Amino acid sequence: MTWLLFFAPAYVRRDAVYVDDDYRKAQAADPFAHCPARAAEWPTLAAEDPSNIRRLFSAPLSTRRLFDRRVKKFDVRGHGSGQRSPDPNGESYTVQVSWHVVLRRVR
Repeated sequence: MTWLLFFAPAYVRRDAVYVDDDYRKAQAADPFAHCPARAAEWPTLAAEDPSNIRRLFSAPLSTRRLFDRRVKKFDVRGHGSGQRSPDPNGESYTVQVSWHVVLRRVR
């Protein structure tokens, strides 16, 4: 299954980035769409705390280093976790996400 991702500046935190599903492209069909035990997030990538969408699962990335031409490689590691309280049906879930992106300057 191909998973298209979007890497962008974190809009709620300075000098930080986050990874999310690429909203600009159609994603593969959810192979677990009809599974009653499927988590609410899967197969999409959780980019924020389900109980507070302003709390992104982000990673620090210095703007100063990003625009410094002497820096040739960036190792960016993000993580986060959160949980959603039970809804009227009694369903709740916990999300744990970690990701690692390597950026290399080509010019």
